[in-house]
Amino acid sequence: QKRAGLESSVGSAEPMLEKIPNLPKTAEGIDLAASIALWGNKMDLSIWPADAKNADIDVFSSILESAAENLLHDDLDLLAQHCDKLRAKGGGNVDIIVDNAGFELITDLALAQHLIESGIASCVTFQLKSHPTFVSDALEKDLREHVEHYVSLDAQKYP
Repeated sequence: QKRAGLESSVGSAEPMLEKIPNLPKTAEGIDLAASIALWGNKMDLSIWPADAKNADIDVFSSILESAAENLLHDDLDLLAQHCDKLRAKGGGNVDIIVDNAGFELITDLALAQHLIESGIASCVTFQLKSHPTFVSDALEKDLREHVEHYVSLDAQKYP
């Protein structure tokens, strides 16, 4: 199930991943990167269309577009202020607590990329589960497998 979820995540992940290197190194950039990771959690393997015929379908963009409407409380301004402080100090150590494999883990990787590239973090540590409760729980081997899968994609089709 994890492998199928990973393989079918590409259609939604690629449009999102293309945006990450171009995010501004401002509050707007961290706002979008954090929103991607936050709402990526909505796409866990229990609802993800984990089959090959859906691999090229972007099911995440519409969720992200309506994200702000679904927040009960928004602390993104506080997050942006803290990130500005970390950036001014030359970056800090940031831990990302990972929940599920599949698309969720890809959005966590995208957040880490932005944190490093924008100077907010000098080091990002992924806190993964050592003893899974659910089949979708992300383990260290899942992190390696996700990175290897995306590295192995056809660079012509997925730059």
